[in-house]
Amino acid sequence: GMDLVSGDNVCRIFFPQPLVKASELRPALVEMARAGRAASAT
Repeated sequence: GMDLVSGDNVCRIFFPQPLVKASELRPALVEMARAGRAASAT
């Protein structure tokens, strides 16, 4: 996962499955954004 920080606020974001290589990060974030947009559209 990763942490998003803004001042004293911290939010932990968990990935659907653990990443093994750094090159897996962008595709995972793209898919998470796609899923989030689809969920908010319904």
